[in-house]
Amino acid sequence: MIIRCWMQTLLLVVIVLWTNTLVHAVTYIFETLDFPGAQATDVDGINSDGTIVGMYRDDSSKEHGFTYDGIVFTTFDFPDSSSTYPHGINDESVIVGHYNRFQLGFTYDGSSFTTIQVTGASSTRANGINNSGLVVGQYDDSQFQGHGFSYNGSSFTTLDFPGAQHTSTNDINDTGLIVRSYWILGSHRWRGFTYNGNDYTPFDVPDSYWTNLHGINNNGQMVGSYDPDSTGTVRNGFLYDGNSFTTLQFPGADWTVPESINDSGVIVGSYTILVTGETHGFIATPVLENAA
Repeated sequence: MIIRCWMQTLLLVVIVLWTNTLVHAVTYIFETLDFPGAQATDVDGINSDGTIVGMYRDDSSKEHGFTYDGIVFTTFDFPDSSSTYPHGINDESVIVGHYNRFQLGFTYDGSSFTTIQVTGASSTRANGINNSGLVVGQYDDSQFQGHGFSYNGSSFTTLDFPGAQHTSTNDINDTGLIVRSYWILGSHRWRGFTYNGNDYTPFDVPDSYWTNLHGINNNGQMVGSYDPDSTGTVRNGFLYDGNSFTTLQFPGADWTVPESINDSGVIVGSYTILVTGETHGFIATPVLENAA
């Protein structure tokens, strides 16, 4: 199904930047991006062409996948599935995600689906794919412990942060740098990390209670979310450019969760208003910076 729709531009927002020395501000245009008539919309991936993928929930609470090219929404579903949830898209427009409520992963090239399943896993989720076709994601073992993985089309490699009870991998760029989060038993919080194929490096927003890394582009810019305290009532997004962090907050939202950033610096994700339970997608477009 194809639906034509215009996004609503809400606000031009100046974002706070913190680093050792405050030298400039970053300005973004935030826009709500909702699938027309949806109960809820999550936006999860964007490629270099600006094609966006995400999930919407219909009036019966069934989850469907969609793409958005800036003008047209196109829906898609894994055949005979109870739900379809896309997570990532590369520059060849190959999409990855999961279906049947987290049970099985998939790739979708616009015409055919391929199931991704880690042998012996209770569930498999494909979260990200780079332009070489390398897929990353998470699987749960028979004890329901989470493990990250990479998949080259023929074999799986398990990726576990050392000492972690749960590990998830969410995105990978063309250099092979992988990002996401881990959980250590007793810590009661997620922590971010990067993995370059040899070494795991912890990654945290300064003074955060927990940090989730979600996306990385080929310039090394990373996006994710963090909680400033343990209450769960505030969740901010962030952008990290390799030197400094920028807070990303959708105006009026309690939670802002950036999921993906393309090579032009355009960010997509979702925001939530807790009092109503509403979840909406968003797109944030950067405006040229001015030095202070």
